[in-house]
Formats: sequence, C-alpha cells, structure tokens
Amino acid sequence: MPSPLLFMPLKVPPRHDLVQPLANWLDNAEPTGFSGSNNNNNNSNYDDEDDDPVPTQWIIPKPEFSSVECRSELLRLAALRNCLSEHLQDSHKAALEEKALEDCQDYHATVLAFEKQGFPTVESEATEGIALTWKGAFATQQLETHHSLVWDRVGCLWNVAALQ
Repeated sequence: MPSPLLFMPLKVPPRHDLVQPLANWLDNAEPTGFSGSNNNNNNSNYDDEDDDPVPTQWIIPKPEFSSVECRSELLRLAALRNCLSEHLQDSHKAALEEKALEDCQDYHATVLAFEKQGFPTVESEATEGIALTWKGAFATQQLETHHSLVWDRVGCLWNVAALQ
C-alpha cells in the first residue's frame, strides 16, 4: 500500500491550567450572555414609547453546581488537554505511536459533555478569564486564543482528521 504524500499539520495545545479559570467561571455569579448590536434600520430594537434603543441580550444559564462539586471532572479535562499537548509536540508518527488519536477522541467527548452541562460555548465578557490557546496548524509560531470550549473541540477535531 502506498504511503500518503500529504499530511495535515497538527494543531498543538500548549500546556495550560484549565482548572482555575473554569472554576472561577463556575463560581462567578455573573450570568453568561451577550448583547446584540443595535441596528438603526431594524425597528424591532426600539421601544414604542420613546424610541430609545433596547439592547437585545441572551442569557445562557450556567450549571447549577460549584467548582468544588465537579473538581475531579475539571482535573480530568485539564489532564486530557495536557496529555494532548505532550503527544502532539513531535511528529505524526510519534503522535500515532503514543495513541494521540484516542486521546483526541477522548478529549473531544469530554469537552462535548462539558458543553452539554452548560460550560461556555460562546465568547463573552464573562468568559474572558478562560483562555484556550492552540498553536496554528500552518503558522506554528502564531498562537490562537479563544474563550469558549467550542474552539477546543474544533482544534481537537482538526487533529483527529490529521491523524487518520
């Protein structure tokens, strides 16, 4: 069987403490949400009485548990991400030998479970303390930082595709 000639570059997450930022986000009483922009051409954003703009705001409910109650799950998530960081540092061959594909799939499933429990999936002012950084796949010196778990899932899915 011929060997593949083209490899997708890996996106590598640097080692990072996820436990403290996610714990702070959980324990913060401020709700997660974002405001819509006021568009002057859309009359639905105006109050009928005095024509003052009424900002549209969506509130996303937080999980009803504290960081202390889910400490072991937060530690597991951080450990999985740090394992990915270690396994994906070198080459595709080294990553495959160290079972990085299985780790990527496990991390993706764990992040998805966190999202289903109400962890941040949108970037807002309330999630700015959560900085999830990845090295770019094509520009390895450039770092990409996002503030929601969705981008961690995207980086993980990129690596699953690159390793298959």
